[in-house]
Amino acid sequence: MNPRFDVLIFTCEAREGLLANAWESYIRVLRQLHHRRILAIDGRVDNRVISLIEPDLVVQNIRRRGYINSILNALALVNSEYFVWLEDDWILNDAVRILDGISVLDQNPSWVQVRWSKEAPLTAADTVLAPGLHFSAVGFSANPSVCRTEMLREGFEYVKAAPKGNSLGIDGFENVLTRWSRTQRRTCAVFDPGNHPAVSHIGSLESTGRQWHMTASLGALPAEHLPNAGLPPALWQRFWMVWKLTRAFASVCSRQLFSDAAYDLAFRIMATENTLTGQRNGGDNNTSN
Repeated sequence: MNPRFDVLIFTCEAREGLLANAWESYIRVLRQLHHRRILAIDGRVDNRVISLIEPDLVVQNIRRRGYINSILNALALVNSEYFVWLEDDWILNDAVRILDGISVLDQNPSWVQVRWSKEAPLTAADTVLAPGLHFSAVGFSANPSVCRTEMLREGFEYVKAAPKGNSLGIDGFENVLTRWSRTQRRTCAVFDPGNHPAVSHIGSLESTGRQWHMTASLGALPAEHLPNAGLPPALWQRFWMVWKLTRAFASVCSRQLFSDAAYDLAFRIMATENTLTGQRNGGDNNTSN
């Protein structure tokens, strides 16, 4: 029988559709592996999601408390030496083999994480550590990965003790864990994907504000779901967004005539717009396909 390990699956409110899509690829990889499944939920979700995932354990903040708090809740429940980190907006491709990740960490006691890459090929900054394995130049990443449990618990103690802030690129928990791993000489590694990404990110349209990932969220919840660490965008940023949206809209309009993927994106844009319109009008607008 395959060695037992824990799988942490993170999600938050309003992302049930993403998780359902991601789950199709997750179960394909996990089905034949002996594991314990932990679903960590931040906020309220449709209970059908829990039935879909069939977790062994569920840990949930009914009132949203932010990603770091959700991670701390889930990490406290892990009882295996290594665990798999999965979020609700990824597709695992055929290159993802969980047991390979466990084997890599087993052979390298100072490594805290080995992840699969959404970029291919890797950059020159991701230097070779061993055949098929590279140093992760970006440091720690919450992308699909296998992590060493006790070592990462140490890292999150460092996150909890770090100064609280909202600065992008500095105060995100991944930024803090990257600084910790480098000062402690803990290696974050990445599998070489060759010329094709090992994982795909599907959640760009539904991404949550980065404030929910910041150390400041350990002290006070974000007041706004906006970029710029919770501050409303400046007027020039809004006009710049008009230009970018116009170009993107024209591109999607033409591409959706021939591409199913582009049509799916166009459909999601319309669904999001209808939701916003319904909120403005105080009613519900539904898009159906």
